[in-house]
Amino acid sequence: MKSFRDFLTEEEKVAKSTADYQDSPKGQQRCDKCTMWRPPARCTAVRGKIAADGWCKYYEKKNG
Repeated sequence: MKSFRDFLTEEEKVAKSTADYQDSPKGQQRCDKCTMWRPPARCTAVRGKIAADGWCKYYEKKNG
């Protein structure tokens, strides 16, 4: 089942600054290991191009 975040438009997503986004991981936490990561460079919560090895405060670890 899709999350409500999957239906947000780019304008409805939060800005990188609001999410404290950075282009590097925070320890083992990185965007491509997050539930909101959408390859090749998108997020369901944060606006704009997102690095696979980036990080933000909304990080949610994928199960498995």
